[in-house]
Amino acid sequence: MKRFPYKHISVLIMPTDYCNMNCVYCFNGRKEYYKNKVMTLETLNKIYSITIPYYEKVNFIWHGGEPLSMGIEFYKKAVLMQKEINKNGAIIENSIQSNLTLFDDELATFFVENNFRVGGSFDGIKNEETRHNTEKILAGRDVMIRNGGRVGFICVVQNKNINCLIDDYEWFNSRGINYTINPYLCAPPYEKDVLFVSAKQYSQKVCELFDYWFADKRCKIHISYFEEFVNYIIFGKKTLCCYNSCLGKHIGIHYNGEIYNCNRDFPLEYSFGNVYDYSDIHECFDSTGFQLLVKHAVERRNYCKEHCEIYEFCAGGCNSSALVGGDLTKANDYVCGIIKSVYKHIKDRLTKWFYVPETECRAELNPWVYKQLTKYKEEKTN
Repeated sequence: MKRFPYKHISVLIMPTDYCNMNCVYCFNGRKEYYKNKVMTLETLNKIYSITIPYYEKVNFIWHGGEPLSMGIEFYKKAVLMQKEINKNGAIIENSIQSNLTLFDDELATFFVENNFRVGGSFDGIKNEETRHNTEKILAGRDVMIRNGGRVGFICVVQNKNINCLIDDYEWFNSRGINYTINPYLCAPPYEKDVLFVSAKQYSQKVCELFDYWFADKRCKIHISYFEEFVNYIIFGKKTLCCYNSCLGKHIGIHYNGEIYNCNRDFPLEYSFGNVYDYSDIHECFDSTGFQLLVKHAVERRNYCKEHCEIYEFCAGGCNSSALVGGDLTKANDYVCGIIKSVYKHIKDRLTKWFYVPETECRAELNPWVYKQLTKYKEEKTN
């Protein structure tokens, strides 16, 4: 049985693929055959029994579909079952990615009391053109805040909002909302997709946003997309799964117990089997689907390692992104073009400040950037 040397695993659980919204770019909308199906408590218990006893730390990430559509009783039982199965004292963390529209005070209080991290999606000032339900989304966030919780957002960058990224930043910053940006990904031919933005235009606008954020002394929020680049360039640290190999430490489980690498659209050939096939989740890493995924991912990464100057940062990129580009054995050229351009721009901007006096850095830079540069200089001195 294949055992990776990881003491931690992240488990994305999609208890349903039903969603009460229909965002224009969501991959979940294509899964018509899953609509209105929900996970049974028996299946959830099986997931717990083959994961919790075998790790020191398990991060359950509730996704969908819209996971809140399962209702509060499901999550009360889910938390109780975690405690019942966790005989070895593993660290269990829960987070949930929701459209926020179904939050009420009871749900919010429950998630706060049980330390759930909550994330949502909101496309800034153009949200109504892509996700719609703007008032409901923000009202859901307000419910969480009112009950002592916190909510960060994902902002999907596409043709509707590409020209207002700085205005979006001002909107988020004025409300103290942390967020990140994700590029809208679609399969070629790109010209047929009204939301598509060229890699050149995307990179240009994102770099303009970076420069604005980088020099904004009024900044009081985090943009994790930029912070990932900065932390790697300065400290060699990275956290996002798309820039690290997630294989063996990250799985996605659908309502019916089917296991894949994550919650994205992976073909059946990459299935790791079903939770009912195993008594220990490590066994799924011996599956034909997992071995095929590893084979193709390694082929892509070996090519990238030989040909790409920033391989150490992106590690060959995300398996899902590669599939969207058409072939898991090859990097997604669209994503690669963006990452290379943005990485170079951020590195050029940062390195100019490595030896600038502290007083000038403090006067000219975003407070978070200033703090990171100061830490770097202190570590280098010591």
